[in-house]
Amino acid sequence: MARRKGRKIGEASFSAIRMICGECGGAYGSKVWHSNTKYRRVIWRCNSKYGEYNEKTGCSTPHLTEDEIKTLCVKALALIQEEREEIIANTRTLMESIYQTEELEKEVAEREERMNRTGGLLNQAIAQNMRAAIDQEAYRQEFERMEKEYEEQKEQFESASARLQEVKSNLMVMEGFVERLKEMENPDASNEEMWASLIDSMTINSRTDVVIALKGGMEIRTGLER
Repeated sequence: MARRKGRKIGEASFSAIRMICGECGGAYGSKVWHSNTKYRRVIWRCNSKYGEYNEKTGCSTPHLTEDEIKTLCVKALALIQEEREEIIANTRTLMESIYQTEELEKEVAEREERMNRTGGLLNQAIAQNMRAAIDQEAYRQEFERMEKEYEEQKEQFESASARLQEVKSNLMVMEGFVERLKEMENPDASNEEMWASLIDSMTINSRTDVVIALKGGMEIRTGLER
């Protein structure tokens, strides 16, 4: 199988992985050190490193260089490769047991039908009021009742639709995760497409304790050498 080529991993590439501070839960962001000298380099650290989380000391989690982040990614990919078949099987089980759409699709269709029926009755009431002289107070009360019912049904329909879309989106992510695992070759730090399609987030507790969450739901604990 021909190897897929990924773009060279650079500063902007790390935005594909959510990097999280294990102390405050905030995001890691990139910072430039010695920007106008030959020693210029980009590091990543907690955005609350100095003061925002703890006014006296800030977060104690370490900064990481780009090479160190690449190392952590490759370590995670190596562990994934060792357990690839088991991870695929577990992910498929999760997809089949949790991310089912049939019931939600049925609920969305039923709620849409109910909402449209009420909407039709509202339109009929408006048309009748325009055609014939009817008791306006009774019309107003009935119209407001149906309008309230319609808005409630619309809210329920939109909520169910949003849940269905979320499940479908999760399924797409997990299907892509499984397909990428099937194609996975030797871990390569220069293959951005590989790690970006498998790794969801990286929680940094310390240099030797980093939790990497995969898009399939599994977590891998790894770290850098002391």
